[in-house]
Amino acid sequence: MTGNSIWDDEDVQPTGGDFVKFNDVGDSVIGTITAIRKQRFEDSDGVTYAPQIDLDTEDGERTLTAGAVKLRQLFIDQRPEVGDRIKVVHVGKNGRVKLFTLDVRRAEAKETVKTTTRKTAPPQDDEIPF
Repeated sequence: MTGNSIWDDEDVQPTGGDFVKFNDVGDSVIGTITAIRKQRFEDSDGVTYAPQIDLDTEDGERTLTAGAVKLRQLFIDQRPEVGDRIKVVHVGKNGRVKLFTLDVRRAEAKETVKTTTRKTAPPQDDEIPF
């Protein structure tokens, strides 16, 4: 029964490339945003949504789901758009909450906006081609 299965539903189909994972402190991704959409999650607590960002990276197409609370807030605060170049770094934990930095280089203005969820950000290597 092609077309009638949940697995044929467009909302279930994966988009983008490999998914970015931030398992360890220091894990990072750098890339140019090629698409932004919302990803729907449903569990016993109800329905939630998270931004999902497709990135063109040195390693190919990657997909980042900003489901972590602090990471999602950084994206909401900075509001990157398609064409912007971003760098996301997992910088630590506060209890069970993962902490991140998000650097955004705007496509048009060529300005860089840096944010952090820590009071002091770890030293940034300005030599990284970001």
